[in-house]
Amino acid sequence: MLFINLNLLGDKWLALKKQRMQNLLKITSPDEALYREVMLSLGYPKNKVNFLELALIVPYSEIKSLKDGNTIEKALLYRAGFINDKNELPEDFDFSLRMDKSVWEYKGIRPANFPEKRIKGITDLLKKSIEKGLVNLGVFT
Repeated sequence: MLFINLNLLGDKWLALKKQRMQNLLKITSPDEALYREVMLSLGYPKNKVNFLELALIVPYSEIKSLKDGNTIEKALLYRAGFINDKNELPEDFDFSLRMDKSVWEYKGIRPANFPEKRIKGITDLLKKSIEKGLVNLGVFT
């Protein structure tokens, strides 16, 4: 009985994720939709909304224009409110789009999963995706 209920809950959870992706694909590109979902998943339960907000204020189209891993990381960390250093960011970078560091949750989170570490971790994947896009990168298949 418990096994059947877990299967039903799992099916419902997957259906909700599928519907969210279908809705995203109606309003944005496949790369942007996948980027938002990856960023959302980086937040685990306590920082999901924050990572989604970060994905919205640093959209994938902007990530692709930055072209360099160090610049991508710096842009994400700046907009997330973790650093103040504006050096090496493009002149046309919108410095007004910025989260406050205080919104990030740390309580009950292992230091290895702190938000700024997860941002640094995703940077390499984003850098590798610039040429082909996230959908065509091949790591999600």
